[in-house]
Amino acid sequence: MIDFNIIGNYFMSVKNKIRVNSEILNIFNIYYNNYNLSSVLY
Repeated sequence: MIDFNIIGNYFMSVKNKIRVNSEILNIFNIYYNNYNLSSVLY
């Protein structure tokens, strides 16, 4: 017998991790783009 609650909780946790990772990547992209802009100015 498969416990669907465990499977549902697992997929929810994976989805939350993916969302957090994409937010961190967005922050890194913003910093990287700002760094490129400032390096062009100097």
